[in-house]
Amino acid sequence: MPKTAFISRYLNPDSPFKRLLEAQGWQLQGRALVALAPVSLHEMPEADWIFFTSPKGVFFFCEGIKALGLPLPNVLWAAIGPATAAAMQVHGMEPRFTGSGKPDETAAAFLPLAQGLRVLMPGARQRAGTIAEQLAVHADVSQIIVYDNQMIPDPP
Repeated sequence: MPKTAFISRYLNPDSPFKRLLEAQGWQLQGRALVALAPVSLHEMPEADWIFFTSPKGVFFFCEGIKALGLPLPNVLWAAIGPATAAAMQVHGMEPRFTGSGKPDETAAAFLPLAQGLRVLMPGARQRAGTIAEQLAVHADVSQIIVYDNQMIPDPP
């Protein structure tokens, strides 16, 4: 009898993780447990920095900017970690700051760059806000919702 595993995210057919486990005889089911939906932007707040905490935030922010018919803002760009920085580069943003991916460590490293400046943080409706709280002590932080993230009803 084969071993089975449920992965709580969609698995691309070419996923190295999927290939590795299937080669070992595992049967995998990959399904996201969170539904994502864009939230319309109505305006683009003024900012010195735009700080992204996820690749999804980058994607939905860019979609919102396109829907408004605006170019990317002329700001400094920041990413929580390398995966978010890579997503930003795909969309034409060159991060001036890339953190480690760990919220506390990243906030501490970014704070000297943001001190006294306006930092805009696009993200999900449901989010922790850890970095925003830490930065708000010494920077003018605004958070905007660019996508909704809700648990799917009756997960498997």
